[in-house]
Order: sequence, then structure tokens, then C-alpha cells
Amino acid sequence: MARAAGSAPKGSTQLDELHRAVLAIGGDLDLDRTLRRILRSAARLVGARYAALGIQSADSGFGTFITIGISARQQALIGSLPRLHGLLGTILEKGAPVRLADIRRHPDFSYYPANHPQLREFLGVPIVHRGEVLGELYFSGTPAGRFTADDQRMVEMLAAHAGVAIATARLAGRERELATLQERDRLSRRVQEAVSSALVDIIAEARAGADHAADAAAARRTLGSLEATAAAALGEVRQLTPREREVLRLMVDGLANKEIAHRLDLSERTVKTHVSSVLGKLGVADRTQAAVLAVKSGLID
Repeated sequence: MARAAGSAPKGSTQLDELHRAVLAIGGDLDLDRTLRRILRSAARLVGARYAALGIQSADSGFGTFITIGISARQQALIGSLPRLHGLLGTILEKGAPVRLADIRRHPDFSYYPANHPQLREFLGVPIVHRGEVLGELYFSGTPAGRFTADDQRMVEMLAAHAGVAIATARLAGRERELATLQERDRLSRRVQEAVSSALVDIIAEARAGADHAADAAAARRTLGSLEATAAAALGEVRQLTPREREVLRLMVDGLANKEIAHRLDLSERTVKTHVSSVLGKLGVADRTQAAVLAVKSGLID
């Protein structure tokens, strides 16, 4: 039977809608807005009155849960967000879509909570990115009374975009956290260097003053106390571990890595790691500078 002029097949209309949806979400870095657009587009594509998108959290629930077709008042009456059990949990566990004419007949369906719409036809699609199941999309309330294989394919395509959006947002979040930690470390090192330099200067000035003091014995006692206090403070600022202090002490004695390894019963690779850490914490370029700083500051006994 010939198709009426000017009409388009449903598949063609869905593809046009899918194309528009992908264009609308492309390049948007706001995850919440992107997920809402994906959910709205998917609901329009399959003609669903009810739709939801959930991203699972680490506590057996949904960390993010977006709905269409349920008012804020209804959500309040329904209560807490759904847990990852029953059919919703099955979709996440198996990472496979589920399309049903009547969800209530599925063996994993449990019940609808009070005040929840009594849904019948059901389409659930996992959100997967590089093999990891991140969440799911699910729909109900289509005038056709059931969802088709084409409906499922359209939603799967949008679910793939949702997976990319979630993974991108998480990566951006980790990069921001890393940048924050790096900035904190940089500032911490600057403070350490400033305080350490001040402590070394204090010791040097005290030694110079002691050389010209009228009461040399009293000056030496005061200087010794000051050096001990400054060395302890410097050690706290530099945050050397006990093992790093042992390595530094042997560096001051002029031992090479192989000799330090033999003395402390360590591998040369481990000693090299400790030496690099000591140089970094002391803010010096080589072993000689580290040894000089350690002696001048009284950092080691």
C-alpha cells in the first residue's frame, strides 16, 4: 500500500529527533543539564509519559535521579529514591536492556511503593561506558501500550551519549581535584622553604652572636638550646621520616647509595628513592647541598 505523500515513516522521524537531540547535547559540559536533555529527548523519541535516569552511587542507591512525569508533590509522597534491587538492580547487574509489555509479570519485579504510578509497559536501558555500568534509563506510559525494538535502539544510542557525558564529568572532576592538590602541595613547599630558610638564618645569626658574647659559656648553652629547638622545628617542617633521617645522616657521612644500602640492609633502589625524597623535602639539588643544610641547621644529631 503506497504511503501518503508528505508523510514520513516513524523510523525516519525518530532518527531526525535523535539527530537533533545529539546536536543539542553536544559540547555541553554541564552534566545535570546534559542528562536532563538526554532524558527529555529519549522520552519524546519513544512517546513515554514517564521517564527516569539514575546514576548509581557507592551505597546501593542512586546518587543522581532525574524523573519526567512525576511532580514534586508526588515524589514527596512516594518518599526516598529507589534502591538498586528488583528489576532496576537486575538491569545494572547484567548491563543489558529490558523491554516488557507488562513489568509486573517479570520475576524480578517486586512492588510499587504507595503513591507511585502503576506502570505496565516498560523499557529499561543501562548506561554503559567502556564496559562499566554507570546507571540506567527507563520509561513507561506509551500510548502504543508497548515499546518497540526501534524504541530500544534509539534509547541505547542516547544512553551511550549519557555514558560519555558522565565519564567526561568524572574525569574533569578528578582533574580539578588533582589541580587543587598540586596547588596545595606547591604552596606547602613554598611555606616549608621560607620557614626552613628563616630557621637556618636564625641559627647562623645566633652562632655569629655567640662568638662575640661576653659570657662564652652561657652563650654556648643558649646556642645549643636554640640549635636543638630550631633543628626540631626544621625537622617538623621538612617532615622527614625516621628512615629518611637515617639516610640523610649517612649522606652527611659521605656514604654512597650502595654503602647506605648495605648499612641499612636495603636495596639500592629503595635507597635511591629515599635520597630523592630527602632532596625534594629539603628543597636542594644534590646530596652535597643536603648534607650542608643538615649540618648547618642541626637537622641531624
